[in-house]
Amino acid sequence: MQTHKIQIIFSLFIIGWMQPQANVCKTRHEIAVLHPGIDMEKPVEMTLVQSSCGFTESLEYYMDVESVVCGDSQCKIDIIRLYWDALGHYKCIELPENVNLEKAEGISFSQSDYKKLDSILSDRNSALKDVQKYEVTGSETSEGIDALSGATIALDTKAYVKGAVWTCYSLWHWANGNTTNVIRNLTGDSMTIEALLKYLKKEPLKHKIFALEQLIRLKHRNAKVTHTVLQLARAQNQKLRKLVLQYIEQLPEKQFFTSIDSILKLNHEPASIAALRTLFESEKVPPDTFLDSLSNRVSDWDSYQQIDLFLNIIEKKGADTQKINDNLAPMLQRSDFLIARRVFWFLSKKKLSPQNKTDLLIFYDENANKL
Repeated sequence: MQTHKIQIIFSLFIIGWMQPQANVCKTRHEIAVLHPGIDMEKPVEMTLVQSSCGFTESLEYYMDVESVVCGDSQCKIDIIRLYWDALGHYKCIELPENVNLEKAEGISFSQSDYKKLDSILSDRNSALKDVQKYEVTGSETSEGIDALSGATIALDTKAYVKGAVWTCYSLWHWANGNTTNVIRNLTGDSMTIEALLKYLKKEPLKHKIFALEQLIRLKHRNAKVTHTVLQLARAQNQKLRKLVLQYIEQLPEKQFFTSIDSILKLNHEPASIAALRTLFESEKVPPDTFLDSLSNRVSDWDSYQQIDLFLNIIEKKGADTQKINDNLAPMLQRSDFLIARRVFWFLSKKKLSPQNKTDLLIFYDENANKL
């Protein structure tokens, strides 16, 4: 039996997928899925099955899909089953008994073909991600000839199984399309706030990212959640830092400015830059007292980007206080001339105290030829 053989050689393919599974809780979800091989705008109605309902650690999903999207009568189409984990990451495919995927000229997939297909479907950043259906036929090389249409593809051969490019293209978009977001949200809906907070502290990184995305989507904004989220502000991962700021942006104004201030106090340059950029882009208007307090920290910032962002914030928000000018004036003496010059042009547009004017004139006399 072919399916049994595949399971022995390659563990992802399981016997008896059509058999009832006793004592397993399942919930069916009717969803709309966009597949670029079918239509770029009109979604396809599909049935997604949630298995082990609500038990997040063992939660998985599956969906029965056509093995290949094809526009002509030459296609051999099989219905196969795709599995995802609770976070919407592809797990494996499952073939019905006595069904085997085929390549050009009706040749069945080999063991190595299945392994390569599994690797392709597991790669969420595959070259297939940005390929349009019409582009799949853009190459003159015979390396990409597909069994079902005779089409060729202008892609690195690592991106598909030779002779089965349409099958790889079709299955990759089923496995990594917007179904993954539907799954993540279904899992998030099944979890309590406490469970999401545990994920926020859990390794690997994908758990933290998932938990933050769901906390943002579900708008969980209590003090405990906010405190836990802020602990990740110094994260090395850029996407995680971005999500932290996205969460903070949703907070009411008072909590928003308090959270921004907490991040800036960390004295962590990447986090500081991200927080200042969020402050600049936000429609929330900070009180002058907040910006006055913020200006006390400019002497601790070493990068031009930090100083420039802060001055852009002041200019955008229309703040104009003596406190800010007093804290900026010493920056004219910075050894980093780009910073000093940026501060000079900023202060030159302000109404200054006599001492600030003197500082500005001294800087001008010393650097007029470089301004």
